[in-house]
Amino acid sequence: MNSEWLVYIKFVGLWIALMLMIGVMLS
Repeated sequence: MNSEWLVYIKFVGLWIALMLMIGVMLS
């Protein structure tokens, strides 16, 4: 298993969560 992939997926998940939270605040 590539640990790099897991780190990449984690960062993508955090980024999506952050964008969703910002979208909820602005709407």
